[in-house]
Amino acid sequence: MIMSEAQTSQRMMAHSIDGLSLECLRPSFTGQQELAGPELLARTAAEAPAAAGGGFSSSKWVVPPAAVVEAFWSSSEAGREMKELLAKPFDKADSHPAALVRSRYALSPMEALAVVVRRQLQLVLKDTTLIKGRIIQVVVMGLICGSLFLQLDHTISDSRSFFAVSFLSVMFM
Repeated sequence: MIMSEAQTSQRMMAHSIDGLSLECLRPSFTGQQELAGPELLARTAAEAPAAAGGGFSSSKWVVPPAAVVEAFWSSSEAGREMKELLAKPFDKADSHPAALVRSRYALSPMEALAVVVRRQLQLVLKDTTLIKGRIIQVVVMGLICGSLFLQLDHTISDSRSFFAVSFLSVMFM
């Protein structure tokens, strides 16, 4: 069933006034009105005549939800099988060993760390331009730092220079 532009705008206006509206109680908002066939709509209209006051139906459903639930559990094969399965008590021996939760968290701390490291490694390896630029930067800075501190003596007075080299090497890793 395709609505006209007037019907669509009327629904939108009625639904948007003060955020509350009786328009949302119309049967067509359930979705059943658009999907129901003409025979079902005619039968439903005959069974539940419109209430007074704007043509609102006494029931907003073509088929009430309780009737759908009852039909599923009693009339459908899937519903009957599910009802039988739910009636049996749970047997741990028949279930999969990983089916029941045994810990508070899904992963152990080491598994979580492995997942995070693997994901970060994938993100870094995707950006090859960044990797190439970083390698060039590290090599150039290594050559500069190496040439600055090339001829250090192993004395106490040169210990500050050793700490400076250590600091710069850690900074440019």
